[in-house]
Amino acid sequence: MRKVNPDSLNGIVTVQFIGEPAVDERAPQKDFFFLVHKHMQQLSSLFTGPSTSRRFVHNMIALQREEYLHYGVTSVLSLYQGSPGPAMFAAPIADFILYGKLDAVKVSVSDLISGKVKTTLEELEAISDPVKF
Repeated sequence: MRKVNPDSLNGIVTVQFIGEPAVDERAPQKDFFFLVHKHMQQLSSLFTGPSTSRRFVHNMIALQREEYLHYGVTSVLSLYQGSPGPAMFAAPIADFILYGKLDAVKVSVSDLISGKVKTTLEELEAISDPVKF
């Protein structure tokens, strides 16, 4: 993505896998975007959490290398081309991307990844006696 001229991003993305004949015009393109999203879902250092509920990680090296920007552009291209977008985000992240307002984002303790913060919040939620709280 670093080598791509931004003006060329308005056109149709053409994909051809080496050694594989295209079944139709759109199949290689959809396969390409599927593979990009799969890689990001499983192997990327930009996200954390289970593969079906990923959250962004604050990765300064990736930020400096503009990896967040490049994946964002790739995701938009995928949608623009009629291919599926990423389907890995946790519900609060998807809500924020869709609505762009924090007040529209609904977050609960169950949305957190496992760890000390989640355990502590679950323990606090379980307290019904105000004195113990």
